[in-house]
Amino acid sequence: MITDGAWSELERVDLRGAELDGFDVPRTCFSHSNLEGARLIGAKLVGATLSDTVLRSTNLSNADLRGADLARADLTGATLLGADLTNAKLDDAILSGVIADSTTKWPRRVVRG
Repeated sequence: MITDGAWSELERVDLRGAELDGFDVPRTCFSHSNLEGARLIGAKLVGATLSDTVLRSTNLSNADLRGADLARADLTGATLLGADLTNAKLDDAILSGVIADSTTKWPRRVVRG
């Protein structure tokens, strides 16, 4: 059980190809981790820290990433169908080849490449 204000620290972990569908741990710190090719469909990562994280080809469909810090994250080829990135920080994130649709919610200011 997560209590209000609690954080989980998982910095520098290697979770390549992990199946974490429905993962429900908001405010988790994954800084400098490798989640390449992981499945995080429907994950609840509100306020998570994913800065400098490798998320290449990661499936984040329907993930709740509101307020997440994705600064400098590599999201090359990530699937973001229906993902909610409202108020997410995407400064210098690599977004080339990202798969998104009309249900993907982006922060107000984002340049997708």
